[in-house]
Amino acid sequence: MKLGTGNRELDDLTSRLRILNFKLQVSNFKFQISNFEFQVSSFKFQVSSFKFQVSSFQQGEEW
Repeated sequence: MKLGTGNRELDDLTSRLRILNFKLQVSNFKFQISNFEFQVSSFKFQVSSFKFQVSSFQQGEEW
């Protein structure tokens, strides 16, 4: 079955939309990865802050 020129343009548009959608999903995935890395670094910062508070509390007890 042969498609007409209108359908070919529609198929071309559909394939472009699929490519665009795929690129969007990839960039969304990259964003999720960077967001996860940010959460990990934020968690590490909270842990180091907590350790600092504990060490300063222990130093305060020694006085």
